[in-house]
Amino acid sequence: MIKKINIAFVCILITLVFLCSLGAYFYILSWKENSDSIKDADHVSTDSIIKTYDFTLSNLADEVQMVSSFITFDPNEEFDQKAALDFLKNAVKNNDALTSAWFASLDGHSFSVFSNGWTPNYNARTRKREWYLSIMDSDKSVNISAPYVTLDGKVSLAISTPIIQHNRKIGVFSVYADLSKLMPELGVEYAITDQQGLVLAADEQGKLWVNKNIYDIRPGFSQVDKDLLLYQEPKGEWRSVSKHALGQGQYLFIITDQDEIITTANMWVYAVIMTLVFIGLILTSAVYWILRGELKYLPKLVSVITDMSKGNFSSINIPRSNNELDTIVSSLCLLEQRVSSVVKSSENLMGKLIQNQAQISEDIHISYDNAQKEIAEIEQVATAATELAATASDVAKNAVEGENSTNSTMEVIADSSVTLERSLHITQQVHGSTTESAAVVEQLREYSENISSVVDVINNISEQTNLLALNAAIEAARAGDQGRGFAVVADEVRALAAKTQQSTVDIQGIIVKLQLQSQQASDFMTQNSSLVDESKLISEQIAEAFKTIKERVTTISDINTMVATASEEQLSVTQDMSERLEDVNNIVQQNLSSVQQTTFANDDISKLVAQLKLELDFFKIK
Repeated sequence: MIKKINIAFVCILITLVFLCSLGAYFYILSWKENSDSIKDADHVSTDSIIKTYDFTLSNLADEVQMVSSFITFDPNEEFDQKAALDFLKNAVKNNDALTSAWFASLDGHSFSVFSNGWTPNYNARTRKREWYLSIMDSDKSVNISAPYVTLDGKVSLAISTPIIQHNRKIGVFSVYADLSKLMPELGVEYAITDQQGLVLAADEQGKLWVNKNIYDIRPGFSQVDKDLLLYQEPKGEWRSVSKHALGQGQYLFIITDQDEIITTANMWVYAVIMTLVFIGLILTSAVYWILRGELKYLPKLVSVITDMSKGNFSSINIPRSNNELDTIVSSLCLLEQRVSSVVKSSENLMGKLIQNQAQISEDIHISYDNAQKEIAEIEQVATAATELAATASDVAKNAVEGENSTNSTMEVIADSSVTLERSLHITQQVHGSTTESAAVVEQLREYSENISSVVDVINNISEQTNLLALNAAIEAARAGDQGRGFAVVADEVRALAAKTQQSTVDIQGIIVKLQLQSQQASDFMTQNSSLVDESKLISEQIAEAFKTIKERVTTISDINTMVATASEEQLSVTQDMSERLEDVNNIVQQNLSSVQQTTFANDDISKLVAQLKLELDFFKIK
């Protein structure tokens, strides 16, 4: 049981750790998406790049305006081209980001360093160049064009400003700026693209991205819109990327290193999981040792209950556990004592009942034998009476042979008297045996009722045991998980009580049958006693009749002259005697049948007693 409880506890603990780990995993995912630290790092990098970008362009615009203010020649008139070329070269000389400079006249002709003078076949107005039209056809003081790729493959910006002399706009001054060189190194990974994703500028690490499509280099960046995208590099480092509009169709991708933040968060998750595992191991060990201490005598208790379920009741010797097991042990001790007492008493009563049953069986067999002998004697008496009637008829017809017949009659009467005396004696014996059998059967019925009371005691004990088991189950339910073992024990005790109660019901049914058979035997014996009394009375009447016959025959011997009249009277008396003997024969037949039924009933009682003893042999008392 302790092993099962610990296994269950470990399984629950593993499940909880798994659920906590799963929750922590999803929490980290949510945290990665909504973490303020990650967003703050991205915002810092974004603000830094945007402010630097705006500041750089603003400074470049101011610088171009300042340079244009130093132009002293008029692009629309004759001027020193060499001096103009030197001016333009000096304008871009001190700034590496500036690649070229030029100016245009009012009609759109362009003078540049790249062309080393006026550019032939090129007119900014007719070609509708933004840097020119935005200044000449509007009141802008400076214009910064959208980045574009020049013929030499560089991404450039065109910054233009009007040339003003004498408060009059006389032309346009413009410079080309390399966008990748404008931005200083800030230690932040970024990329500036157009609307199609072409990289126009990038940090030092992303220089190779310039003039390439960022969605080809980083396909995952296509998912970036308004929300921050967190991803992991092939080497395992965590990065975040965000997309911001810069104006003029440009977009800024900020790539921020988030590896330290994610690693710290993962370390906290691992620390929480390890803490849960450590606490679980401590709790498992504590539960194991507590259960081992509290339930160390539980195997002995289970062994005792198992022996009881097999009918082996012996003294219980289980040390105290100072918990609910002590109540169960006390209840089992009380049950063992009461069952032992009841079984021993039942065995003693069963022994006495078997002895009395054997005596009853012997008496019934004797009565049966005597009844058979009595019916044989009665048959002889009936035969003699029949012969006596025939003789009386012959006397009436043959008065001459009266003396001989009288002598024969005297001999027959003498023999009949002896037979009647013997029958009377046998009847008295049957009467005494029947009376004694009735007393024994009555005592058997009393013993059956005593056994019924004993069975009631066993039934009450079973009900008390069942109540104790129910109380134990209730207490186990209150104890929660720690009471599961007690609930199992209570179920075992309840099953034992149910089996004992079922055996009690079976014994009660056998006893009811035994009492019914005993009552029938008592009724039969009472009826037999009445029949024997009647048989005795008839025998006495027959004896009195034979006495009368003897006197009549003596009278016949004295007065032979009245032979005819005496013969008629004798014939009447012998006929009456034959009828009475027939009645006696019928009564004896009934008596014999009753004795036989009593024998069968007694045999049934013997079988029931043997079955009851077999049921009680289930309990082994030491």
